[in-house]
Amino acid sequence: MDAANSPLEQEKRRLLGRIAEIEVQQQRQRGLFDKVPHFSEIEDAGQELGRFLSRLTQGRLANEVAVGEQVERECPTCGKICPIEVIQRTVVTVHTPARSRGTDWWARWLSTAEVMKARAL
Repeated sequence: MDAANSPLEQEKRRLLGRIAEIEVQQQRQRGLFDKVPHFSEIEDAGQELGRFLSRLTQGRLANEVAVGEQVERECPTCGKICPIEVIQRTVVTVHTPARSRGTDWWARWLSTAEVMKARAL
């Protein structure tokens, strides 16, 4: 089946079309159409919506990566096998900060200073 015609792609297009309709309604409520807007104002609204979707998507994709991680891995600091800890973090992207889950692993017996030093690497 052609990916462009797959049921998931069709559903995504339908939902994005609905989101665009909602954005128009919200911009109308905010007064964007009280006068004839400069096209840059229309573009700004679309860009902001796109950045929001980008941040949301990046967070969800990063979460999927974290869920698929191993439960243990060799520690980059001490070389011993250590449990992986999934943590919430803010990642700075081209579309502003996005919240996501990521994995960090360090030996549990390291001091806090050593952990902070290892995280900086």
